[in-house]
Amino acid sequence: MKLDEFCTILDKFLSGEQSYQGRLETAVRLVSRAFNVKPDEVAILLIDEKGETLGFAWPPHLKEAGIIPLSATNPLVAKTARENRGFLNNTFAVTPHASFFEKFRDKGNQPLPIQKIMSVPLAGSGTIKGVLQVSRKGQDPASAGADFSKNELLALEKIASLIAAHL
Repeated sequence: MKLDEFCTILDKFLSGEQSYQGRLETAVRLVSRAFNVKPDEVAILLIDEKGETLGFAWPPHLKEAGIIPLSATNPLVAKTARENRGFLNNTFAVTPHASFFEKFRDKGNQPLPIQKIMSVPLAGSGTIKGVLQVSRKGQDPASAGADFSKNELLALEKIASLIAAHL
């Protein structure tokens, strides 16, 4: 499916969702299918009302796990929001980063490290609402799956701007 077709379908489904949680779940479901990842490999973090921190809106089991200050220098999510641009890292597991949130388990599953990640701003109407991340987890890079491409990052940026309009 072409990106424009996907965005049209995504917009239709998001417009049809009455609840905020329904829009989150729909966005995650469609994004995970588009990039061939599991729903728990998609993260949506939103900026708080004061514009100082990011907190998880998805996955649900991380909502109460903590916040990330936008001023923090190492977290990719904070850098994505501050710089308002996308990042792609296919060697994320060996890149220095805080792996605190990767240790949380969902439904008793054994946590796996993020091996590869794309991180893009959720921007709309001139403001940054948060960050959308798509990752591939695994014991090692090979078990996590294919590398993300620059074209996938560009597609995710377009998808994120559409999702931001519905949040």
